[in-house]
Amino acid sequence: MHLANRTRPPGIDARICVIRALPLWLALGSFGGAAMAAGVTAATQPPVYVSRIWRTQEGLPENRIRAIAQTPDGYLWLGTSSGLARFDGVRFVVYARFNTPSMTDDNVRALSVAPDGSLWAATDGGGLLHYWNGHFRTFGPREGLANEFVGAVLADRHGDVWAGTNRGLFRRHGEKFERVDEALHLSNIAFFSLRESPDGRIFAGGPAGLFCFENGVLHFYSQVRDLDVVYQVGLARDGSLWLGTNHGLRIIGENAGDPKPAYLKNMIGAILEDHEGNMWLGTEGNGLYRVHGDQEAVFRAPANLPDNSILSILEDRDHSIWVGTADGLVRMSAPEVNVLNSRNGLASDNVVTIYCGQRANLWLTTITGQIFQYANGRIIARELPPPADTLRIRGAFEDHTGAFWFGTDNQGVVRLVKGKATRFTVADGLRNNGIEAFFEDRDRNLWIGTTSGLSRWDGSHLQKYYLEEGLSYGWVRSIAEDNNGDMLVGTDRGLNRFHGGRFVTDPAFAELSRDRIWSIHREAPDTLWIGTRGGGLVRVRNGKAARITTHEGLLSNSIFQVVGDGAGSLWMSGPLGLSAASIGDLNAAAEGRTDSIAVLAYGTGDGLESTQINGGVQPSGCMSSDGELWFPSVKGAVHFKPNHPRTGYRFPVRVESVLVDGKSVPATREVTIGPGRHRVEIEFTTCSLRAPERVFFRYKLENFDARWTDVTTRRATSYDNLPPGQYRFRVISRDGSTDAGSTEAGISIVVRPEFYQTAWFYGLALLMAGAGVAGVFLYQERQAHQRYNLRLAERTRIAREMHDTVVQGCVGVSTLIEAAVGSARSDQDLMLECLDNARIHLRLTLDEARQALTDLRHDSFEKGLAGALSELANTVSGEKGTPVTLQVSGPEARFAESINRTLLLVTREAIRNALMHATPTAVAVRLLFTRSMVTLEVQDNGCGFEPASACLAAEGHFGILGMRERMEQIGGSLEVTSALGVGTIVVARLPLGDALAARPIAA
Repeated sequence: MHLANRTRPPGIDARICVIRALPLWLALGSFGGAAMAAGVTAATQPPVYVSRIWRTQEGLPENRIRAIAQTPDGYLWLGTSSGLARFDGVRFVVYARFNTPSMTDDNVRALSVAPDGSLWAATDGGGLLHYWNGHFRTFGPREGLANEFVGAVLADRHGDVWAGTNRGLFRRHGEKFERVDEALHLSNIAFFSLRESPDGRIFAGGPAGLFCFENGVLHFYSQVRDLDVVYQVGLARDGSLWLGTNHGLRIIGENAGDPKPAYLKNMIGAILEDHEGNMWLGTEGNGLYRVHGDQEAVFRAPANLPDNSILSILEDRDHSIWVGTADGLVRMSAPEVNVLNSRNGLASDNVVTIYCGQRANLWLTTITGQIFQYANGRIIARELPPPADTLRIRGAFEDHTGAFWFGTDNQGVVRLVKGKATRFTVADGLRNNGIEAFFEDRDRNLWIGTTSGLSRWDGSHLQKYYLEEGLSYGWVRSIAEDNNGDMLVGTDRGLNRFHGGRFVTDPAFAELSRDRIWSIHREAPDTLWIGTRGGGLVRVRNGKAARITTHEGLLSNSIFQVVGDGAGSLWMSGPLGLSAASIGDLNAAAEGRTDSIAVLAYGTGDGLESTQINGGVQPSGCMSSDGELWFPSVKGAVHFKPNHPRTGYRFPVRVESVLVDGKSVPATREVTIGPGRHRVEIEFTTCSLRAPERVFFRYKLENFDARWTDVTTRRATSYDNLPPGQYRFRVISRDGSTDAGSTEAGISIVVRPEFYQTAWFYGLALLMAGAGVAGVFLYQERQAHQRYNLRLAERTRIAREMHDTVVQGCVGVSTLIEAAVGSARSDQDLMLECLDNARIHLRLTLDEARQALTDLRHDSFEKGLAGALSELANTVSGEKGTPVTLQVSGPEARFAESINRTLLLVTREAIRNALMHATPTAVAVRLLFTRSMVTLEVQDNGCGFEPASACLAAEGHFGILGMRERMEQIGGSLEVTSALGVGTIVVARLPLGDALAARPIAA
């Protein structure tokens, strides 16, 4: 609402104001007869609009704004010669040839919004552009247009699209454009402006004049055949036509007798009728006019506009007026609040205190120390009578007797009764001369807060209270009384309770011991709301304190004054402006039932000339008898009706874009992201063109974020390296309304895993792990089985060793001893010979047993099999006296130790058998290596025997049988060839397979 509509209309008789104020004048005694007659009526001021300007530095592609439109989703669209811009109140998104393939020319001349919410843009060289669901489509000659130079576009109520080109007027009814002006045979067939009337007629203006399309036919508009060039066509709700021509403004349908206003002579660049019936006229070089009947107001640079050449005008759904000039975009909004300042008669814009008096009067003090009375729409400067006429006043109060008390800046306090002023200072019993607050209790004692303690006036004398009396701190900022009659004193170091004539400790106030208490508001018998300087808002109820801060949604943690509006809301002032929250929301936050509250905020976009509200000196805010709230600020006294219906059109929150690694992807309901490390950026917004700073957002990525994140400025977030999975991004917006209304949007995000992060891979890995475990178990079982076999083989080998050495030796010794015993009586010489042989045989058996033990403990194959055989041959030759020779043929191969040992034992057994049973004179050992076979041959020239394995085994001779079994265990064979009187040949053969052969032994 305009300031003019909120104040008294012009023409009020000043005498009526004086008569109505007569009781106050009598009570004050005319301030000693020195009242100043200054008075400025706010109603005489022109209509007030709050302006804001955007240029290229804020994101516009160009400062010259040629067209403006608003789509149903709330976006503002701006046409320039450098492209198309979309605006959500905070940021501009530019569409031009460099980033939009469908655009072949950036010169946008006109915009129109279709009934389905899509946008049509006329370009000068790129045809018609159609924007729908995030996609652009171009219409040109292939779709029926004469060429691509379009200067005007209109989407009518039926969905038909009209295009005014430099070669005729076209209508799209269906899929193709058809030309509608050919029957007129115009000499100049260009068209500049298109408008649709409420009855469905289409008006088209151009260099040939004004035309009207109705009943399927385009014809000259008969009432204006004398016009030359028509640049702009405007329609008023009264049916009149407002035309911008080459001769200025022409209004068709006005009364001929009306005086001709000055704006008719201007060249018109834009025409608009707003929701109140005001006609807005943008001129070329002479500013912006608002016309309503015979009243007109003009807005020009630099006060309201950046430039006086107006190219486009639009009224949005919040009833703000958007003006496209040659040097920037302007939003002009009717203020939500009104401001009284030096333009209205104050000595200074900086208002320190405001007191709402008992007789529909307000008292204002300014930083200059002067006091002003505001009544009946007039501001009157007042002067106190001596001895107070030279004092700097900074606070006012009226007690129950009608006496006025005025606080000063370190000059004491003044009491004014019937025009007589009495001054109290420290010398008169006042605690300090710096006055901060007044309060009158139910017993009609006046409490005076100072910068160093508290004073109480009982009607006859002053009593002082300071730290010695229990006050927590000297600087008193606020005073109130609770439901029980206790006085509450707020200081810069906590809140104090005065009960029963003394200050007492209240445990509920311990929470505020470090706070600066600047305001105390009693909202209910058991509820106090405490405004602190830096500590937020504190609720004290039933002995418990609960704090609410910006974390829960407050505009600021510094609260200068708290005022209830009587309609369920608390209004708070602070360094960031004015704000309100419902008491229900505040109680819910104080009790932990919610972690956010809806806050209605007033800032510069609502009419405040500065958000810096004053506080710290009482009264710094109040509600007048007519229901208006008043707050002092550095730019004047702010006042407004809190229950006034606020203009506003709520648009839903939306996810605007999704970028993956800097590349845009469609922000559909589900966004799928490939595997790997990625950066996901999500931009969200809600179109709040009037006051975007009041909108705040909360977002959360479900399955990733543990809690909601609150943001107010940056409308975007990002996530790096999301793990594979399914997520849901949710964003909630609130537009700063106390009705706690909110909207929510969201998208699903699916991050696909790498192949090794998939379920099938995990299943396969689990299966493989199971198989591995099973393999380990099987391997261990096999190893155990092999170890068992090795032990068994070792035991068998030891048994063979025992047989081949100890057992056979013992058998031989036993046989010789038995022979000796048998011949003891018959043949003494044979007995001695048998005993001697038994002795020798026993010694040999012991030697063989020692050798077997040595073989068990030591590795005798460091030089390979040939080396071990050579050592064996030398040892036997030396011990037995029978030469044993060794011959090695072929490249020697290295074998496993078990094979070497088997071949060595076989050789030893063969030599031992030859020496023991055949009494040879020589034993020859031959070792032959070939590529596929190793052959071991032991030959003696002894007595020989008849080889019969079965007979030998039956008789208990297991030597040859043992050698054969040894060879078979390693995959070889054993052959024994012998004949009586010829000797014996033992041949052991072992094939050289992959498992047996190894690298040759280095020379």
